[in-house]
Amino acid sequence: MVGGAMMQQKEIFEKYFKVDFMSLVNDKTINVRITLSKALRYHFLKEISGQFVYDTDINDMIRVLKLDSSEDVRYHVQDIETYPPTD
Repeated sequence: MVGGAMMQQKEIFEKYFKVDFMSLVNDKTINVRITLSKALRYHFLKEISGQFVYDTDINDMIRVLKLDSSEDVRYHVQDIETYPPTD
């Protein structure tokens, strides 16, 4: 039932939190964007079987954060490989 519970968590996140989570990529407060980039880094590089590694929207967020005006934001996402890979 562990796999089912993980799927349920993903569905709950997508239904109730994903849109608000994604909106943080454009937050005016730099510390919000830094924390977002840290959370995404953890999910992509530390989480075993991260549920959103192949999610197009989440990967688009990383691409935006890689272009952020703040070096502190870019630092945390610079080595994340996005999907689908960009040339």
